[in-house]
Amino acid sequence: AAGVAAAFSAPIGGILFTLEEGASFWSTTLTFRAFFCAMITQLVFTLVNSGTSNTLLGQSLQNGVFAFGTFNSNGYYSYELILFSLMGAAGGIMGAFFNRINKEVTILRVKYLISKHSRLIELLILTLIFAVISFVFPLMWTQCTSLPTDTADWTSEEQTLLGKLVQFQCGQNEYNQVASLYFTDSDTAMQQLYHFREVDGTSYETFSTGALLMFFIPYFLMAAITSGTFCPAGLFIPTLFAGSAFGRIIGHILNCAFPGYVTDSGTYALIGAASLLGGMSRMTIAGTIILLEATGNPGLLLPLMLTFAAARYSGNAINQPMYDMHIELREMPFLEGS
Repeated sequence: AAGVAAAFSAPIGGILFTLEEGASFWSTTLTFRAFFCAMITQLVFTLVNSGTSNTLLGQSLQNGVFAFGTFNSNGYYSYELILFSLMGAAGGIMGAFFNRINKEVTILRVKYLISKHSRLIELLILTLIFAVISFVFPLMWTQCTSLPTDTADWTSEEQTLLGKLVQFQCGQNEYNQVASLYFTDSDTAMQQLYHFREVDGTSYETFSTGALLMFFIPYFLMAAITSGTFCPAGLFIPTLFAGSAFGRIIGHILNCAFPGYVTDSGTYALIGAASLLGGMSRMTIAGTIILLEATGNPGLLLPLMLTFAAARYSGNAINQPMYDMHIELREMPFLEGS
C-alpha cells in the first residue's frame, strides 16, 4: 500500500492492491492498517514534495514518484469501448506469455544459479545485453523526424516533453524516435507516449510503428527475463511501459487509417499499459483505481474497467497470474479464499 501510494500517488489503489493481491480474505483490521499506512505515506510524500517545490501543504496537487502527467483527453467514441476490450484481451494473452517466460527463466535460475556469485554474473550479463540493445537499436534507426513547430495550443507540459526528445545522430530541430524511447528515463518516455498529440490525422509524426516495435519487442522480452534477477527489478513499471508502447502502436495505426473517427493515440497508450499490467497481474479493481488516481481523469473509468476485465479473463484462460505463479514456485504457504 505504501509503495503504490508513493510511486503513483494512488493511496486508495494501494489499499485495494493489498487486499486484492496479498490477502486471502477481506479483513477490516487489515483494511484499516493498509488505509493508515497509505495515508501516512501520502502525507509525508506531500510534505516533502511541497518543501522542495516552494508550495504550501495542500496548495497544489502532487504527482507520485512516477508521474503520468495530466490527462486532458477529449473523450472517446462509444464504439471504441469494443476496441479497448479487444486490447485488454490481447494484453491478457501477452501478459500470459510474459508470465510463462518469467516462470521458465525462474526455474532455470533456481536449478543452475545457486551461489550469489553466479547470480551477480547473470545480472552483469543481462545488463550488458540490454545496454548493447539500447545503443545499437537507436543507432540502426537512421530516419530523423522534424520537431513539431505548430505548438501554440500545446500545454506547458507538452512543450516541456518536446524538449526532452533526443537528437541522437540527427540535425538541428530533429529527433531520433527510437533514441527518445531508449535514452530517456521511463516516466519521461511514458509521458511522451501518453501526451504527444496524434489525433484527427495530425500533420506531424511523433512515434511511428517501426520505432515503437523496435522498442516494444526487446523491452518486453528483457523485462520478462530481468524480473527476479539479483537486483530490485519490479513488474509494475516494465509492464506499464511496454504496454504503453503496444497501445501507442494501435493508436497510431488507427489514427492513420481512420482519422477523425478514433480518439488520440495517447489514450490508446494508457489502455495498452492497463492491458499488459492486467494481463501480467490479473488485477481488476486495484489496477483500475491505481491508474485512475495516477491520471486524474475520471472519464477513463469505464475504458479501464473493461480493459482490466478482458485482460483478466483472457490471461486466466492460459495460465496463472504472476504473483500466484511465484507463490507456487517458492512453495510458500498461502491460504486460498473460498
